[in-house]
Amino acid sequence: MSEPQDPRPSATSLRDGDKVGAYVLERRVGGGTFADVWLGRHAVLRSRHAIKLLDPQWVAHPMMRERFLSEGRILAQLRHPALVAVTDVLDVPPDRIGLVMEFVEGGTLADRIARGALPLPLALALATDVLDGMQHAHEAGVIHRDLKPENILIVDRTDRAHAIVVDFGIAKVVAGAEVDASLSVGTRAQTRMGTPRYMSPEQIESSHAVDPRSDVFSIGAILYEMLLGRVAFPGETATDVMYHVTRGNMNPAPELSAPLRAVVERALAVSPAARFESAAALRDALAAVEKDAVLAPPPVVAASTAVPTTRPGTEPTFTSRQDPTMATPGTALPASAPPDPPRSRPTSLAWILIPLGLAGLVGAAGLALGLSFLRSEIGADGGTPLSRDEIVPIAPTPTPVAPVVAPPQTTTATTPAPADPAAAPSSHEPAPTPDRLPAPGTPSAATTHGAALTPAHAPNAPTARAKPGPTDAQRIDGAWAKSRGAATTCTRGAKTVWKLSVGFAASGEPTKVAANASPRDATVATCLEGVGRKLRAGKLDDAGTRVFTLAP
Repeated sequence: MSEPQDPRPSATSLRDGDKVGAYVLERRVGGGTFADVWLGRHAVLRSRHAIKLLDPQWVAHPMMRERFLSEGRILAQLRHPALVAVTDVLDVPPDRIGLVMEFVEGGTLADRIARGALPLPLALALATDVLDGMQHAHEAGVIHRDLKPENILIVDRTDRAHAIVVDFGIAKVVAGAEVDASLSVGTRAQTRMGTPRYMSPEQIESSHAVDPRSDVFSIGAILYEMLLGRVAFPGETATDVMYHVTRGNMNPAPELSAPLRAVVERALAVSPAARFESAAALRDALAAVEKDAVLAPPPVVAASTAVPTTRPGTEPTFTSRQDPTMATPGTALPASAPPDPPRSRPTSLAWILIPLGLAGLVGAAGLALGLSFLRSEIGADGGTPLSRDEIVPIAPTPTPVAPVVAPPQTTTATTPAPADPAAAPSSHEPAPTPDRLPAPGTPSAATTHGAALTPAHAPNAPTARAKPGPTDAQRIDGAWAKSRGAATTCTRGAKTVWKLSVGFAASGEPTKVAANASPRDATVATCLEGVGRKLRAGKLDDAGTRVFTLAP
């Protein structure tokens, strides 16, 4: 018996700088059992490409050669943003067969999941990308049959991270498909192909008898893994995993909300008939639950920034050192009843005692001035005193709920006048009423505004208390309260404090959005900036920038 051949001769037969056809290989970036993937550059155009080269030992194998080339034909015809594009085929005798593809700068979804569960908005966005791409493939008659995190690349773009599906090496092209793969060797019945942890129960039985719902199952397993950071089915060996898959023994997912858990469980149903009928149906179901708070975010409380807790009808209370401009109330007030600006509110008893005390003070001052006036008119040696009806009040009597100025008396006042004459109320200012009562220790209205009262403040005029509207800060806090849950899921698992800076126009629309932390995570930053761009604060009095803090 001859010695077995080296199964991977390509690992040593090619080196950085080698030329294959019109392409110069720069470095190996990945590979699998049957092929290596290189970063290459066109020798003339200098454009960068991913070069997938079939292992030389398989080039002479008719079935493997044809299957490899069929992958290129499929991807060259599908053409979708979520599917990797094949632009050329390399055929360099005697042992070089390759596919020239667009080069995607980024890691795999498997690498990202290895760092922990993805933020909810990012997980749903990536799942939507994959579902869009596979819906396009299914409509063209192509079933992937090997969807897994290792076959999904993540690329950072201006708006957010995007997913791109690769490796259609064992894809199935159904009869009558739009795609012409010219696959001469089909999959025999009872043949098992794929990755057990992501294969549907029917694919475990036979990879030949599958339809698009098998890919839906695989995407459901990937979605579970993105959301929770762990695999959907238990088992240490392939046999154990397939046992649990075929019996629907999914690992529990208590972290998921009921609506999202129902979607994942339906995607992972054992029976194809119980699953979503298409990738588009699963995509629409995810879009529906995304509108709700599908994950309960933990409270975000940092050592230097505490989140205020607010109930409808009460003022915010802060549980530790707090900058109100950097945090958001935990419970948003109803939109129909915007909160009043924060202010000090005396108790109901104080509403009674304070006006009475001030009224007594004003009355005593007025009485003292009145007696002084009478003494100057009558003279020190006496005379005919004025009758009660002839005495002119020093301060006009307003019309509050309770009288606030005592009638003048001819007897000596028991309450002395203020020691400082400047502290006595002006004769042009009406006595304060409960509706316009200054806070204790504050100057009078005339002193505060630096102008005499207008006729609208004259005695006996109706006093309408204008209800203040929400401030700019409250409008922005209300918008942030609606999106804070999504922002929290962006930073789930992060080990550092994130600052989300949002510039608001006068219309309340976000203008400039930036997320910063040290060290910076591009995925978290993209997710947070997507949340910031969705903030809508309504019309503001002044444009400005707000910074929100999210801490681990």
